[in-house]
Amino acid sequence: MKNNSMYTSIDALTYNNTLLLYPDPLGVSVNVTCIAMIGGVNYSQSVILHAPSSPPNNVRGFILNATSIQVNWTTLLDTGYVIEYTNGGVSRNLVSISEDQIVLIDLSPMSTYTISLYSYIDLPSVNSTLTVLKFDVPSPVTSLSVSNVSTTGITVNWTIPSSDNYVTYYTISYTPSCPQLSSVNETVSVAPHQSTTTYSYTLIGLYSGMNYTVTVRAGNVLGASNSSIISSKTSLSSKNILL
Repeated sequence: MKNNSMYTSIDALTYNNTLLLYPDPLGVSVNVTCIAMIGGVNYSQSVILHAPSSPPNNVRGFILNATSIQVNWTTLLDTGYVIEYTNGGVSRNLVSISEDQIVLIDLSPMSTYTISLYSYIDLPSVNSTLTVLKFDVPSPVTSLSVSNVSTTGITVNWTIPSSDNYVTYYTISYTPSCPQLSSVNETVSVAPHQSTTTYSYTLIGLYSGMNYTVTVRAGNVLGASNSSIISSKTSLSSKNILL
């Protein structure tokens, strides 16, 4: 409870008045009391206004199409939410009442959006939950490496370079060094994510003792990233070793 008092005098003929309240960042309850004097007798009416102790959490953005983003969050004991989002230009504000998601439309592709989410009960939260979403094709994957090399398989590992990327699939292409053999393209759908988690994918059915050029691209509904490339060679099968 914030124990600051403020008194405002209201004319006897005024029935509506606006009070400017500054909620505490840690949450506050404000007791507003209206006192009227009629015939020398004081009459009072009080109301307690509550503010959230913290902003919403688990705020995540999902690209729906070339102009829309869906934003989800975990609901708290709040009355409603205010979203502020900008791509570096003029901020835009939306209010969503008693919902845990909202769709932002008419956005500019190939932009990075900063999304701030505030909650309120009677009063708003001072702090917001901030998330950044790159409304663009993903950046190329990094830390591309191979492991678990066998006669017929290679495991490829990579990392998303930044947490503001939004990825829904990966395309893995591998080309054998023998010109008579064709390249193979495989697309792997993944749960939408923005983390920098390392991902792995195992190529199987390869030729033993063969050099392969492996290309990995991250993608979403807006398209695919530039390619990241690595080369590796499968182990030589014992059947191919001359004694």
